[in-house]
Amino acid sequence: MAYSSDYSNSQDVTLQSRVRMSMLVQAAAISSEVNTTANHVSRSTLATKVSNSPDTWVQPFSQTACAGGTVTIASIDSVIDARISAVWNLLSGGL
Repeated sequence: MAYSSDYSNSQDVTLQSRVRMSMLVQAAAISSEVNTTANHVSRSTLATKVSNSPDTWVQPFSQTACAGGTVTIASIDSVIDARISAVWNLLSGGL
């Protein structure tokens, strides 16, 4: 998939709202994970930031999720959830 298609998908308002909800679901799950989880501090810090200000984070998550055609406007929720989970450490800086 072309970069222009990835970008267009990431800017779709409906897809962004679905990504936003997936981010919040992930944030709640991460806030409950044990502190021995790899990268827990950075993951938990991002979970707090996402919970407090999801609009700030919807663009980075949407663009990262859509990069490479992994998520598109036709993706089902479970695909979006899996991708948001997969990119959480990248966006938290805890690689």
